[in-house]
Amino acid sequence: MAKGSKDSGQSRRLLALAEIYDGAKRTDAARIGDVETKDLQFMHLRHTAVTRLGEDEVDETLIAAVTGHTLTSIHQILERYLIRTSKMARLAFQKRLDREEE
Repeated sequence: MAKGSKDSGQSRRLLALAEIYDGAKRTDAARIGDVETKDLQFMHLRHTAVTRLGEDEVDETLIAAVTGHTLTSIHQILERYLIRTSKMARLAFQKRLDREEE
């Protein structure tokens, strides 16, 4: 992920935040992501939650209910941070194929 990112610092923070999301302590996550503990702020964790929920196709209104963001903020966060993966591409094509079969 860091190679494809224009901001390797952001990629390292996302890696560390993913570790926290998976249950790691902040100090351990900072070491894994090679970042300072002070760089792992609550707002980053909220953005990561928005991104992960977006990847799981959770409706934006539900994401806003969980995180406390406005719908506008949710959309902006997803536009900026949502990682376009091959998993998401497969889901898009699968949805299209499912509709054709209806």
